[in-house]
Amino acid sequence: MESALLNNEPVSFLPFFKQSVVYGLHNRIMQALDDVACRTDNPLRLCRLYACIADVLGMMAAGGIRGGPAANISFKKAFALLENQEFRLATKALSAERSRWISEGSVDRLIRASRHYERAAQMLTRQTVATAREFITGTSCPIPAINEEIVVSAPARIDLAGAWTDTPPQAYEFGGLVSTLAIKICDKQPVRASVKRIPELKLVLLMGDGPHQEVVECTELSHLADYSQPHAPGALLKTAFICSNIIDFPSSTSLVQQLKEKFGSGFQLHSTANLPQGSGLGTSSILGGVIMAALWRAVGQNHSPDSLIHAVLHLEQMLTTGGGWQDQCGGLYGGLKISWSDKKLPVHVQTRILEYPDDFIARLNKHLVLVYTGKTRLARNLLQDVLRNWHSRDAKIMKTMNDLIQNAKDSEVAIRQGDLAQLGACLNSAQRQKLVMAPGSLPQVVKSFIDKIHHLLHGCCLCGAGGGGFLAAITNQPDMYNTIQRAISTNSEFDDFMLYKAEVDTSGITVS
Repeated sequence: MESALLNNEPVSFLPFFKQSVVYGLHNRIMQALDDVACRTDNPLRLCRLYACIADVLGMMAAGGIRGGPAANISFKKAFALLENQEFRLATKALSAERSRWISEGSVDRLIRASRHYERAAQMLTRQTVATAREFITGTSCPIPAINEEIVVSAPARIDLAGAWTDTPPQAYEFGGLVSTLAIKICDKQPVRASVKRIPELKLVLLMGDGPHQEVVECTELSHLADYSQPHAPGALLKTAFICSNIIDFPSSTSLVQQLKEKFGSGFQLHSTANLPQGSGLGTSSILGGVIMAALWRAVGQNHSPDSLIHAVLHLEQMLTTGGGWQDQCGGLYGGLKISWSDKKLPVHVQTRILEYPDDFIARLNKHLVLVYTGKTRLARNLLQDVLRNWHSRDAKIMKTMNDLIQNAKDSEVAIRQGDLAQLGACLNSAQRQKLVMAPGSLPQVVKSFIDKIHHLLHGCCLCGAGGGGFLAAITNQPDMYNTIQRAISTNSEFDDFMLYKAEVDTSGITVS
């Protein structure tokens, strides 16, 4: 076990852990895992070790649902040691607290202890992903005048093949490869951020448009304290100010003083995404990219899409939503492209724009269909189960990871050859593979719709790793918009469905 864990071998220990619990050997197993953890300072190995201990604790709870919070004050010392990368002391502190919770003998305590070990693993993942900061570099550009607005927009994206391989820690423990397509919706780039410097020494955050627009004003550093709580008002925008180093947080220097000394102004930041939450079109990550681009432009820095891709990785770890890199790759670069990260640290994402026949984009636009199903699925709800399966090196998951990589390679060949039928087949494979990675991510009504129109398609797939609200399809005949619309409107089962006009966006992120 020690050799397999320290050498990152694809071995599943779940059957072994289950038997250890059955025969009352769980404490000896966890002590053995502690001993191994104390002999490594490699955060990748330590992450898996903590996940293994979480598995044992979960099994001790006799099948209790591993959910709920992981912020009990009794684990505060261990987490602080982890943040400071004092790994050996952190392991011992976690072990001591675990023993106390086990001694109480309640299922709830076992489940909560398991969740705290999962949080410890997530903290290590965050530290590892932070190595991507090495590739965040910008160049100088003119600083805009007070009240001069910087507007940044970007397309949405459809993931064609390889989704889930970009998610940490798979992306750097196994290596990731994803092909994506940037799209305009109703002839517009749907993701937008604007920023301007304002005379008042404060941050004004605006989210959305119209009567449902949210407004948050930050006049003190304490107003940014909830930046890492994803559902807090303006959390993404607050995190972006900190991640971009425009605002130092925490700091002994007040927000007003920082704004005065650094910039002589405050900022108004406005973000919009004309897509529903949970769409599966990469909205939140792409929005993170355009927000970071806008903020940096406002303080005289210009960042390439490559730099922004790595910045969003760091941003989402700070925000605690996690996530991989395929969304921002798909939206910040235009057209059809393939992106990858190697099996090593630091985390480095690279993207190559794909070549294809001259008429391919025009043909693809005539065959591309985008259907909103109304069945949004937030990826974070599925992410934890996928990570548990990955850390346990489930054999089915390991095989599917290889299949995902191969499907991304196959999609590149299909695009290079201009073969829409083969690209559709890659979408079908991607859908099957997503269901292995995240069972239950295909709602029954969506399956019924696919069954109804499958004879009209080369292939289709729910967008996003977790299966979002949009279904992307490649039809086997051109100009099938009205035919698909009739399939929706003539069946009450699909009353919530809506057909969108989508086409390839070759521009990617734009700044004005």
